[in-house]
Amino acid sequence: MANVDKHPVGSFCWFELATTDQAGAKKFYTALLGWDVNDSPIGPDDFYSMFKLSGRDAGAAYTMRKEQRAQGVPPHWMVYVAVANADDAVSKAAFTFTFDAGCEYGGGVTCSTDTTTATHQGNGVLFVGFMAYLRAWFGEQYAVTVGGGAIDNPGRYLVLLPPINGATAASGTPYFTQHPGDPWTSWDAQLTFDYMPSEYCTLRAELTYRRASVPYFAGPRGVTPPDGNQGAPGSMVPGWTPDLVRDEPRVTLALEVKL
Repeated sequence: MANVDKHPVGSFCWFELATTDQAGAKKFYTALLGWDVNDSPIGPDDFYSMFKLSGRDAGAAYTMRKEQRAQGVPPHWMVYVAVANADDAVSKAAFTFTFDAGCEYGGGVTCSTDTTTATHQGNGVLFVGFMAYLRAWFGEQYAVTVGGGAIDNPGRYLVLLPPINGATAASGTPYFTQHPGDPWTSWDAQLTFDYMPSEYCTLRAELTYRRASVPYFAGPRGVTPPDGNQGAPGSMVPGWTPDLVRDEPRVTLALEVKL
């Protein structure tokens, strides 16, 4: 295999593995690809593992941080793209940050109502959330957006009700309750690539990962009974339960046209 001394602009130039089992990853990839490993200390009991092939750098690996694992971020490869000049590569950029806080009031609930339960401590009607997004343009035709957000909303009154057996916000459903103090935290991360050949057309590829503290997203078997919605909207169906999962990875490809 020929050696690459300089990566063409726009090509993948570096590969970095974030893993929960660094020792296992080193053993696996050295056996699979014939790589050697050189560990460099980056903190107490923490190493950056440089993979090498024929004495040349080929990639790297490191152990994911505790904060990442606590938030449910899965092990992943990070891919870097070569540019001619890092300062000149981004023609413009925009950043937005939104922070929200509030509480639920009415229907016997007040902002100071104590809804301490086995799964939640404190005033369960208070919520807090944020979103942060960064968009960078590379010339006039390419753009990348990265961002995400998180929310803590005990009581789930800001959570859209899953349409289980035709459930609506008015009907509710025993499969996913929204009582004061019902625990809810969630977060999402998003990476979007845009190609804009003209001001009227955008080709988009988007990677999204969402995770909730309780089963919420529709799993492979869905949230509709096998024979279709039955009885009153959202009501119990004997012998059936919806397939709800805690996380939702999603890949979206889109063509956007401005008329």
